[in-house]
Amino acid sequence: MGSLILKSILGLAFLSSSRAEPAVRLLTTPLLIRADDARNLVQRLTFIYLASYLLVGGSGLLVVPELTLRLLLSNGSYGDVMPRLVGVFMFALGGAVFEFVRARDYRYYRYAIIARIFIVVSLSALYFKARDPLFLVLDAIVLVGLLPSIYVAVRARPVR
Repeated sequence: MGSLILKSILGLAFLSSSRAEPAVRLLTTPLLIRADDARNLVQRLTFIYLASYLLVGGSGLLVVPELTLRLLLSNGSYGDVMPRLVGVFMFALGGAVFEFVRARDYRYYRYAIIARIFIVVSLSALYFKARDPLFLVLDAIVLVGLLPSIYVAVRARPVR
């Protein structure tokens, strides 16, 4: 076993003619690991982005809702309580996503994509109803993380 690992590290698959298949498998394993690592890196980065905007936006809406809404280009009137309530939920959800990132748990990655697609559609509908640029800004923030997530999910699907 140790010699196979050494041969695979050195790229000497031809030295093991009787056991060529395990040696070839060991040679291709680092390639598969690199592809998985790249996918996991992008998944991790998109989850970090998701957690970041949920935590930062949630904190802003919770602590200084007027300033946060102004920074998000809102021209609507949402009162003082509703933005804070939205901030509570955003902060709590951001904490949960952060825990997924910390644990390197990507089991809910596809659901996160579906949920964000629903959010983009809903925000777009709200924009057409209210004509508040806030919803377009929020759409853009969500889409910046959603599009790479979709790309990774599509690339990770097995070819049929």
